[in-house]
Amino acid sequence: MTALKIVISILLLVSGRQLFWLFVGSVGFVSAIEVITRWVVGWPGWLTLVVALAAGVVGAVLAIFLQEVAVGIAGFLGGGYIVLSFLDIVGINVPLLTWVLALVGGIIGLLVTVSLFDWSLIVLSSLSGASLLVRSLPLSQPWNLVVFVGLLAVGLLIQARLMHRQELASRPSNG
Repeated sequence: MTALKIVISILLLVSGRQLFWLFVGSVGFVSAIEVITRWVVGWPGWLTLVVALAAGVVGAVLAIFLQEVAVGIAGFLGGGYIVLSFLDIVGINVPLLTWVLALVGGIIGLLVTVSLFDWSLIVLSSLSGASLLVRSLPLSQPWNLVVFVGLLAVGLLIQARLMHRQELASRPSNG
């Protein structure tokens, strides 16, 4: 499972905008795992994996056929996941506060995703990829925060450059 998380993390980090269906699917997968492991007691690991995979597949299919709806849902889930990850990375665990902040993060993620589609995909997929990767590595405080910020910067730069290259390539030449 850790190897799969690392591969998904790297793909999200460097190509979340181009592979938005992967972003939506992986956010559904990771969000389902987070909810199940935090709130459902006694489920076997295989059932958690099956439900998470189903959530990921549904998210990816929605992304392909209902792009704007799926990206809005992914923005909400991604925003909530990012808040949960950040709180976990910095060591804050106050249940009611955690879920209120996750809801606020989800609403912000939804609004940002809908209003700034390309940039929101870049930012949310970079944040999600960096969060997932840091949480998959055996790092301690403060290194997890340092690595998170570094990975976030790398993901943002790579995806911004790729978007810029695509925009240049799609412009008609003046010649």
